[in-house]
Amino acid sequence: MDGPAYVPPLSVKVMRMSTPSLGTLPVPMFETQGESCFDLGPASAVAPFPAAQWDAVKDSYARGSDAPFTYAGQHDDVQKTLRDTMYTDQLTLPSSFGTVCVGETFRALVCICNESDSQLEGVEVHVDMHIGGPDAEQVTVAPQVCRLAQWPENDAPCVLAPRAQITLVVHHELRVLQLHALLCRVCSDIPGAPAAEKAHWISKMYKFPVQPPPIAVRCTTHTATSVAQQLHHDIHVRERTAIQVQLHNVSQKPVIVERIGLDTRPAGETWDWELIEADAGTSSAAQHMQPKDVWQYIFSLIPRQPQLVSHARRAALAGAPEDASPAGHVSEPLGHIMLSWRVPGADPGRLRVGPIMRSVHAPRVCVCGDKDAPALVCTLYMAQAPPPAFVNQAIALSYRLTVSDVAAHAPTRTFSLVLVQREERAWDATALLGHTSTQLPPLTTHTDDSGTSGELPFSLTLLPLRTGIVRGGAMALALLSFSQENYAPVLFDPPHILHEWDNITELYVADDQT
Repeated sequence: MDGPAYVPPLSVKVMRMSTPSLGTLPVPMFETQGESCFDLGPASAVAPFPAAQWDAVKDSYARGSDAPFTYAGQHDDVQKTLRDTMYTDQLTLPSSFGTVCVGETFRALVCICNESDSQLEGVEVHVDMHIGGPDAEQVTVAPQVCRLAQWPENDAPCVLAPRAQITLVVHHELRVLQLHALLCRVCSDIPGAPAAEKAHWISKMYKFPVQPPPIAVRCTTHTATSVAQQLHHDIHVRERTAIQVQLHNVSQKPVIVERIGLDTRPAGETWDWELIEADAGTSSAAQHMQPKDVWQYIFSLIPRQPQLVSHARRAALAGAPEDASPAGHVSEPLGHIMLSWRVPGADPGRLRVGPIMRSVHAPRVCVCGDKDAPALVCTLYMAQAPPPAFVNQAIALSYRLTVSDVAAHAPTRTFSLVLVQREERAWDATALLGHTSTQLPPLTTHTDDSGTSGELPFSLTLLPLRTGIVRGGAMALALLSFSQENYAPVLFDPPHILHEWDNITELYVADDQT
């Protein structure tokens, strides 16, 4: 018959390290003199109340014990009642683990003590954080386990002397709104047991829910929408992106926003950012977000170097299916919003929101018949600022066409292209002078650090037909053929449409030169 189960003489205690709060002391109820209460002496002989508050209490006797009084102190004209509590000089910690929010860092003190008078051998401690589980909400993956601490660090069991203790400080940054559990596992040897059965493990689990952060963050990206911006000769204007960030205090306490910014990694080598507008709302305190306050920030992102096609866009396009739309869009990561805050009486918090994405136009050449065309991105923009335009006077506009190969190590190719006017679309404000189709000079791509691409300058002559803001009509770029070294040219009949532009210009047209 087996003896009683072995119970190791170990105690495991866990205390969360959180911001303490001031202790409170209930203010006693007083009777009026008409209710036979004694006449109270000076404040120093009765209770440790501030003198001004004590005088207000005494003045309220004749009005009854439930009457409110006004305490003229730090907060003027704030009514208090005799049933309120007052703060003391004692600090208290929350019971259990208290309230923990996403963005805060959970810190705890783990203490393992040998309660016996004999030493314990083979002692080993593991502290893990389990995220998610059968009791968590919105769990779509298996629970995640994070190792927070291990003693000893070399994973070799040690000896714990009598009445000795092991103290570990663990911390974990809370990033998801799921059930968390702190699991402490302690191993010790059973005295007199065989070597294969000596190890004995005990486990203690502390579950705690995670609350939403006190600040709700909403982000919206804005890119160039006007034709003049999309065709601007400066890439810093064409690719400029604005990020609108709204912060909403959804808690019942004021929140101090300490820092808000952008982390553009891994796209940091491509973008520079600046804060161009900050709206602190209508809160009376400049640094405090009162409950239900909404603040707004606008960040401007400008490309750091004139890349024809960013690495992120090229990687996204390279993984697109072969039957992708010739005029599709791809999401491009811009970075993350970095936010840190403090709540009075709570732990500081920080969030990394994102990634922030923007949708960019990304045309892609698909399989055309039995001929495999390379995957290309075509960009059209002005080579220089357009000259002044006047109604019924011809104007020459200089353009620059760039053709970039999506493939990372694409070979050098030569393309034969033709620019075709779409007469049926939006040619009511301007007229294109010359032929409706223009054979462009051969375009040859070259490979450098930014990828494989080529540029081709050309010009068009337009005739504005009315004054004001006018737009040019639609044009299409068609591929006639392409060739590369050691391969026969690939011809397309009919020509393969690479890209279409609804408007090729946007101008302000004056009445006359006077």
